[in-house]
Amino acid sequence: MQSEFLFFTAKTFDRENNAPVSLKRIKNIAIGIRCCPRKVSCFINTKFIFSKSVNILALSYVVPGGQTYKMESKASVAAVKPLLLAILLVCSYTLIEATANVNDESSNSLNKTNMLPVTIYYEALCSDSMVFITNQLYPFWLRHEKEMKLRLVPFGKAWVEEQPNEPPKFHCQHGARECQLNILHGCILQKLPPKKAFTVVACLMKNFRTDFEQCIEGHESFRSVVVNCSQGPQGGKLFKKFANETDAVHRPLPFVPTIVGDQPYDFYEQDDWLQHFERKFTERYEAKFGVKL
Repeated sequence: MQSEFLFFTAKTFDRENNAPVSLKRIKNIAIGIRCCPRKVSCFINTKFIFSKSVNILALSYVVPGGQTYKMESKASVAAVKPLLLAILLVCSYTLIEATANVNDESSNSLNKTNMLPVTIYYEALCSDSMVFITNQLYPFWLRHEKEMKLRLVPFGKAWVEEQPNEPPKFHCQHGARECQLNILHGCILQKLPPKKAFTVVACLMKNFRTDFEQCIEGHESFRSVVVNCSQGPQGGKLFKKFANETDAVHRPLPFVPTIVGDQPYDFYEQDDWLQHFERKFTERYEAKFGVKL
């Protein structure tokens, strides 16, 4: 789409030599004015210094759509100066408007915080997962949720058994109840907005005794959709999806929870992530974005 602009040129005439003068050879006359509202590249040439020996013979300008208009005149420069000044006022207003729009856009861009991706592969009844999420991940996330692009994958060391003409069977490291809870967590993460979802999951991961009814308090409007998901085919599909995501990291996972940041999975960095999550995250954030948290 062609940008909107006005472009003005002036043909000049040197009375002393009785010959046309190229604008490129004249430095003391306004050569042009250009306005393009809403474009960063806009500029205005506003230098109006006139020579007594130069008459403007014709003023031409192009408007949006490419049509050219001309104003013929043999009057002196003083006669057309008011017109040029009027043009300048219009273009100046347009530039101010364009600058304001650019400043707004720049401000919005500067206010946008960079987010470092972190994925946690965990299990609903894994004590190590509970300790990590409760004591490290959740408190740090509360302080830096704007800097963290968090993804939770509730599967761990589970596996899916599939036989021809039979529904898939789910097996989990800590028994059938863990499979049910992994599916429940998956439905919570699927059905609730991210911030609310992690709050509920963190509540469930406090200990072995917390239950869904307790943790969904304050978010009751999502209860029915989460329950229907966890007890229906959608929950099973999510479980298989989490299985594929987890297998893509390492099959089986050497340890749960497994933590992957913005770099590919590295077995030898897992202890550092698990024991010193805050330090590791802040180091990676500064290395990637050049910003200290």
